[in-house]
Amino acid sequence: MGIISERDSWFLNLKFHKKEIPQINALEKYCGTYTDGIYEVKVILEDDTLYYSPSWFAHIKMIPLGNDVFELLGFPVTFTYSFNQGIKSITVSGNYGWELTGKTLTGVNSP
Repeated sequence: MGIISERDSWFLNLKFHKKEIPQINALEKYCGTYTDGIYEVKVILEDDTLYYSPSWFAHIKMIPLGNDVFELLGFPVTFTYSFNQGIKSITVSGNYGWELTGKTLTGVNSP
């Protein structure tokens, strides 16, 4: 997962396939703090861009993939949002040795 340029795809002998990033309205609905009681994920909106804001790094840009799914730029990790009966949650998935992988965190506040 991640973004690769046409030049890099040639170098790596891969077929280049330009991916359109979907436009999403109402990005605010994704913002907030999510937890499973142990771990916490904070998502913020700055300059019309969503960021994951971990305690150990300033911000990590979230790339929309569509259908309420976002990829963390530079990491093979996705956040899949669910909105059920007024409750927001994020399920973390990906190929990364991170303790959050496979967990679902529930929204505890929204901006």
